[in-house]
Amino acid sequence: MQDKPPETRALRTPPFSLTTTDGMKSVAALLTEAEAILRTQGVDTPRLDAEVLLAHCLGVSRAQLYTRLSAEVSPTDHAVFSQVIGRRARREPLAYITGVREFWSLEFHVTPDVLIPRPETELVVETALRLLARATSNRRQATGCPPALRILDLGTGSGCIAVALAKELPEAELWASDSSAAALAVAQENARKHGVADRLHFLQGDGFAPLNKHTAHFDL
Repeated sequence: MQDKPPETRALRTPPFSLTTTDGMKSVAALLTEAEAILRTQGVDTPRLDAEVLLAHCLGVSRAQLYTRLSAEVSPTDHAVFSQVIGRRARREPLAYITGVREFWSLEFHVTPDVLIPRPETELVVETALRLLARATSNRRQATGCPPALRILDLGTGSGCIAVALAKELPEAELWASDSSAAALAVAQENARKHGVADRLHFLQGDGFAPLNKHTAHFDL
């Protein structure tokens, strides 16, 4: 399963802004203030979200953020952080703000054009690998040769499942379809990012419709 995107609406000036002063604030001070704002708005993990967003704004990792707690944040970065904290306070998903989400220990680009990969969806990958391993073993015993696996991912979205399977199964060829051209663009970007684009075929259309011209047999 994947997280549903929020209702589409124009982003306005955030109602929850970090206070500004004549001088610059430290990383620690901004984190404390941002955490309080998100906690007030009922965000489940206010400290974690504040850290992730400030690290994103500064272009550093969370670990690096903790090595510079006393460092001052520039007015430009302060303003950007205020904007993203406002978006998170309005419950915009964290992944849509940062543009990334980890899945299967891989970093995926995500936009509001795709659903956000959920940890539970990794069970789909695990189950697929188990079934394909069984099919591969049976076919190898019957033919004496390793099979060339063909896998179909309908409604691929960000491409997280197809890309994860392609990374785990270097001998496999995959087809991934989606009705949304924008979603396919995201999936194609993720396939290129993880070096599996040469084994992934992307098709646009509803359900099995884009496969009408393809006669390939799929193992899964």
